[in-house]
Amino acid sequence: RVRRALLNALPALAQARGKKAFEEQLVTGLVERFRDRTAEVRKAAVTILAKLRDLPEDPSDGNEMCSVVDGPRLFDGDWLMQNVGSKLKSGYGDLEKYLHRVTVVQAFEQLSHDQLAPEHVEVIVEFLCEAARDPVANVRFTAVRALETCSKHAGDEAVSTHIRPLLDSLKEDGDDDVRAHVASAAAAL
Repeated sequence: RVRRALLNALPALAQARGKKAFEEQLVTGLVERFRDRTAEVRKAAVTILAKLRDLPEDPSDGNEMCSVVDGPRLFDGDWLMQNVGSKLKSGYGDLEKYLHRVTVVQAFEQLSHDQLAPEHVEVIVEFLCEAARDPVANVRFTAVRALETCSKHAGDEAVSTHIRPLLDSLKEDGDDDVRAHVASAAAAL
């Protein structure tokens, strides 16, 4: 409960202390929570990542917890990919527990948003396509669901060269849940 409560305080701390202090003092703890032994803490880390992604640069622009920010964000896509995404991606191969891999896939789904630069969307799409080939079905269908979300922000080229071919290859997956999520994602394209 303490670790989850600390995570829930991160958006307010980020607003109060600023990006530089957050990067120096808090980002490592956030990244570590994606590997936490407690599922609720990992889930909270994913939720908080979305809240951090949407924090306005200027807290007077509105509620810092709002889900849509029209102006500049405190943590832009470049910062999030460099300080969170790259660390999660580099440690992904070392994750033996499939539930930890599911959490990282969910984090990448949260990193994808409409203001993200195309090169970062490409990194996210490639990562999720690789995760969709995981030996564990839960990781595969979580990655497929994330690709469905990410496809809304990906360009036509990323969809045609990465997402659609992957979905086509998974239509005959041995797991019923994976096939169901593939059908849903393919219909959404």
